[in-house]
Amino acid sequence: MRVEKRLCWIVLGLSLFFFGCTSMATREAIRGDYDNALRLFNKLPSNAKECAPQEYAKTEAKLAHIEHEISEQHWRSAKKYIPAADEMVRDTKRLVKRKCPPKPVAPPPPPPPPPEEKPTFILEGITFDFDKAVIRASSEPTLQEAGKVMERFTSVKVRIEGHTDSIGSEEYNQGLSERRAQAVKDYLEQNFKIDPGRIEAVGFGESKPIADNQSEEGRAQNRRIEFVVTAQ
Repeated sequence: MRVEKRLCWIVLGLSLFFFGCTSMATREAIRGDYDNALRLFNKLPSNAKECAPQEYAKTEAKLAHIEHEISEQHWRSAKKYIPAADEMVRDTKRLVKRKCPPKPVAPPPPPPPPPEEKPTFILEGITFDFDKAVIRASSEPTLQEAGKVMERFTSVKVRIEGHTDSIGSEEYNQGLSERRAQAVKDYLEQNFKIDPGRIEAVGFGESKPIADNQSEEGRAQNRRIEFVVTAQ
């Protein structure tokens, strides 16, 4: 009798040992299969719920049921439902792709072309009598060259810009720069066959220095006439 009891306990212990190890491995496998199915579900397109609401809801419910079975330690039941959940996830993905295919992404519009830079050049040698807008005779060779270029290229339009140094008031320098620019415009129109509509005269006074007004050399550079090509 004692031998039989001892044998029963040995058999029971061995059974618990072997079935317990197998049960732990099985649980881990089931949990892994479920996690994989859940991961695939979470990777469905963001519009899956709107595109296939019924299929999405059924798949979500199936996965929730499996999770409940696992939490209740119903491992066999959970294992039985996982393959069906996998297939439901794949079916939902295929349905979404068919019903709501991704819209082709239009290429971004090309960037706008940079604004065309108009060539600017300073006509050196155009000088005026002090505090006057009378062009000196020494400036004529430079103006003659500019006039011939405009006669030759009849489509060219220019803006003559007058600039001064900072000596004097801003208001006075503004008027002086305008008179000097107008004097250059008048000279070109009177000495060359140039349509007045091709030349614009403006003054900027002392507002756009290109050198330091604290020195005589800098002020001399700032007293200038600039031609800006506005059309070619």
